[in-house]
Amino acid sequence: MASILVQTTDFTGFYKINQTTQTTAVLQSFIDKNEKSIIRRLLGLELGDLFIADVAAFTPVTARYLALFNPIAIQISGLSTFVDDYYQYGNGHIYESRGMKEIILGMLYDLYVTDQQHLQSQSGVVRSEVDAAKALGFDNAARQGETRHNSIIDDYEAVQYFARTESATYPEYDGLRITVKYSAII
Repeated sequence: MASILVQTTDFTGFYKINQTTQTTAVLQSFIDKNEKSIIRRLLGLELGDLFIADVAAFTPVTARYLALFNPIAIQISGLSTFVDDYYQYGNGHIYESRGMKEIILGMLYDLYVTDQQHLQSQSGVVRSEVDAAKALGFDNAARQGETRHNSIIDDYEAVQYFARTESATYPEYDGLRITVKYSAII
């Protein structure tokens, strides 16, 4: 299976994952395993599959899907109280997304970093030890992953709000709500 929107080389900056010949293959397998599911949870099964079918060279082709993929900013103002499907806001709200690629990077980073703290070896499940640095414990690594996950929640909600309010364009939308992750160390 090939990547849809995200490549291993996209993991830079805030989502930086150091890669070697071995770990790049593992990261690619995480992308292959999870990217489609993330898109489906964001947009719903039907719209997610239509979106995926429209992608060529890591970008949607049709304007309908580019509008979901690209950054979004919507301001709701002048209301004393605004209620959507999930939240209630006083004095309006700003929905802002840095784009779907950002959402997928954040969620994949969390899954990958949390999972890669322990490795399968010939002698069973082991934790890596390094000579020149001290490896983070599982809780701290999981916390780093969860920070990236939580950083994309506003992006995720903005894409979903846009799809809900543009129901004439996206009648197939049926995305799932995202939840904040809290680790045991908070």
